[in-house]
Amino acid sequence: MDAQTLHTVFLNSFSADRTLRTQATAQIKEAAAAPGYIAALFQIITGEVQAEVRLAATIALKNVLKQCWSESNKVVLPAAEKAVAKENIVAVLMSQSQNNVCQILATAVNEIARWEFPESWPALVPALCENVQSGDPMRMRNALMALRFVVKRYEYKGPDGRGPLLEIVRMAFPLLMEVFRSLLEHDSVEAATILHLILKVFWSSTHMTFMPDVDWGNWLTMFKTLLEKPTPPSPADADDATLKMNPAWKVFKWATRIVTRLMQRYGVAKYAPEGSEEFAKVFSSEVAPALLGVIMSILNVPAQGGRITLIVKRYCITFMSEAVKVGTCYKHLKAHLPWLVQQVCFPTLAIRPDEIDLFDNDPEEWSRKMADIAEDYMNPRTASMQLLEDVVTERTKDSLDLITSTIIGVFDTFRATPEAQRDYRAKDAALLALTVMHEPLSKKKRFKGQLEALMAAHVIPELSSPVGFLRARAIATVCAFSDVGYADGAHVATVVNRVASMLADASLSVQIEAAKALRMVLEIEGAQELVGPQLPRILEEYFRIMQSVENEFVVEGLQVIIDEFADEIAPFAVGILQRLAHSFCTYAGTAQDEQADGAEDAGMAAMQCLSAATAVLDAIKETPALYPQLEPVLLPALHIILHENGEFIEFLESGLEVLTYLTFYYPNGISPTLWELFPKLYFVFMEFAHDYIGEMVPLLDNYVSRSPDVFVQGVVQLPAGPTPFPQLLCLMSEKVFFSEMNSNTEVAICCQLLQTMLHNCRGRVDGVVPFLLKIAATRLARTGPEEEESDERVRLRCSLLCTIASAIYYNPVMAFQVLTQLSAESGTDIIAAVVTLLMSRADQDMESPRSKKLLCLAFGSIVAMDPNALPDQVKSVLQQLVIVMLDTLEKLHAQEERMRKEAEEAEDEDEDEDEDEDEDDDEEEDD
Repeated sequence: MDAQTLHTVFLNSFSADRTLRTQATAQIKEAAAAPGYIAALFQIITGEVQAEVRLAATIALKNVLKQCWSESNKVVLPAAEKAVAKENIVAVLMSQSQNNVCQILATAVNEIARWEFPESWPALVPALCENVQSGDPMRMRNALMALRFVVKRYEYKGPDGRGPLLEIVRMAFPLLMEVFRSLLEHDSVEAATILHLILKVFWSSTHMTFMPDVDWGNWLTMFKTLLEKPTPPSPADADDATLKMNPAWKVFKWATRIVTRLMQRYGVAKYAPEGSEEFAKVFSSEVAPALLGVIMSILNVPAQGGRITLIVKRYCITFMSEAVKVGTCYKHLKAHLPWLVQQVCFPTLAIRPDEIDLFDNDPEEWSRKMADIAEDYMNPRTASMQLLEDVVTERTKDSLDLITSTIIGVFDTFRATPEAQRDYRAKDAALLALTVMHEPLSKKKRFKGQLEALMAAHVIPELSSPVGFLRARAIATVCAFSDVGYADGAHVATVVNRVASMLADASLSVQIEAAKALRMVLEIEGAQELVGPQLPRILEEYFRIMQSVENEFVVEGLQVIIDEFADEIAPFAVGILQRLAHSFCTYAGTAQDEQADGAEDAGMAAMQCLSAATAVLDAIKETPALYPQLEPVLLPALHIILHENGEFIEFLESGLEVLTYLTFYYPNGISPTLWELFPKLYFVFMEFAHDYIGEMVPLLDNYVSRSPDVFVQGVVQLPAGPTPFPQLLCLMSEKVFFSEMNSNTEVAICCQLLQTMLHNCRGRVDGVVPFLLKIAATRLARTGPEEEESDERVRLRCSLLCTIASAIYYNPVMAFQVLTQLSAESGTDIIAAVVTLLMSRADQDMESPRSKKLLCLAFGSIVAMDPNALPDQVKSVLQQLVIVMLDTLEKLHAQEERMRKEAEEAEDEDEDEDEDEDEDDDEEEDD
């Protein structure tokens, strides 16, 4: 492959001419198979070319190494090309200064290492170490970048897969330690970049497994020295996103992350992982107390007028959470608890100015961030909440009164301050702290009795605060204390009415919080009676909010309200489902657009819409006359979900549940429009959803059992020709029976569907009986009794036997004819095997009343046959068969009688519990 020609091709890939771009893309793909391609790419990358061409060549190199190195791929690089790549790639990486090119080349090194290191590429790590030792900042950076990618592959491997990493640690860590020590006193960007990469290598090598070959004493001393340095400069006009991109702050981030992880793993020596016990003792007694002072100094920077990045604060606060559990650390920390609570935790709990801006101006993004688990995990506020919990749990005596008095102090100061001068952020922090303290305050008698007064004086008034974020925080706080047990009904009325009214708040962010929270407010005693009269307005507000924002928790709140007021929902059912179906279609469309903002949130909200729709359908199941009105409302959404392209498969399970309700409760059978979905179910199942058989069987059962006439007459056009509906179920069953992707449990579930068809369509589906018997008998042959077998296997055998028993009940003469033919084809006496199993496994396998009934129906059909039509294998055991049938009937009767008595006893127990609760209520009223 000529480098100049390839260079021209890459240039053309950026052409404004679409034809040239298309041709260039095709030529790049073809060139990958040409001899000399790797060498040509290296020439372009190291040559005097435009930056975009160098980048394109680098990407092409990485792709070909990733896609064509393994022998399992369709196109594999020849050995000569692989040799060129291994011999040159490290040198090519070292020659580059363009950062994005270096990143990709380092990834490319890892792609080769994935298959070749260490066995076939032992020179890799020595070559990287040589460049780390070179003193050239560019080569050092690039070598460390590649080394990080290599060690990262072993980061989460178990002991058996970490052998190469142990060798890398032995070989590289002494060198890395010397380089790290030599750069500690340097403040240049180049030095910070190299320190940052060394820390990442250290993290990937050690954070999951203790490494005995690491010189822990020297490394920990260097980490302490690093963190004792003044924090990096933080310009007043730089936001956190800007600061954390500063290489010096990246060094602080990774150093605090490492020492925090060490504190988590080795701070409490008795919980140290196996093999690290001695190290943990030294770390806990000597290292952790020394690091504690350093971490406290970093956390004190904001109090001295400086700044630290949010992620560094998060790691430092997490370190403190661990420190309160370690006795040697707590000795030093105890005297500083007021500082820790009042100067560290409370300011961190407070909403930040950038968050206030988001709350006020971008409610949807605010809501997304609050629900994002990753965002929440990295937020120092979450770490501060955990620190308060840990302090109270581990050091209750020293901390509970301190934290409580701090909260009350903020409340009192806030109330005593003129409104224009109030610190609303401080009040926000105190309310959040109070929420964190819910459990310990509720458990202590001296606090529990004061909670209602505390709520009335300092929390409930903030539901009417002039500041939006404080109203939202007050909502969360009253929800956290919904179990406070209000004695004053006026307090309950204020909470309920204010939260309900905030569904129409001037702030959309507050509306969202109110919509999420109302379901928890309903847990307050007496709340439902207050919400009930407002139900029509509340439902309208929910749908208005849902039109403004795609939020799954808002829809979840609506679903809970539907569940709680199920008896009152019927008059609103059609309107609710119209809104839910419309919202689902809107959200689902957004979710499928991967480029759309909030696609993931929209997908979750769409799912929640279907759950809410199911709740509505369940609430009105006692009013089936409404179902025909709901059918046209829900059909558009169901057609979307059952589209043959499978784009909406994530909603399939919920969609099937909705359709199951419609087909089960629809009055007088199933409507023609619902039957139009039946073939769609077949196509969806066969194309991409055969693992949804468990969710489909109840639905298909409805179609068969509730409208058998339509089922047996239905026909759909398949490529093979017109195919009756019963045959569709046979094809679906065959796929489940013999697919490696389906479990024994799923096969057993599928058997129930076949049994439904045989019993509901007796005498009308003769054409499918041979097929059903064949697949059931074939699978049964693989599921015979074994000495030791799982419950799942036993259930499968029972289901297969019940299916064959159902076929015998359907038409015993036909069944035995088919089994005779199958015996001849297989050379096995299937009739004898089946009859023997049916009789011998009646006790062991047929545990449920249903299976016993199916067995007895089959035996009764056999007994009723013309003796001359009985196969010899059956004639010879007919008397024994009758005995088994009578014995099974007797056991069935006893089982049903026992179940009846158990149900009566359970009902009596429920009544007794209700009476006891009533008596308790009366006693409380007397008190």
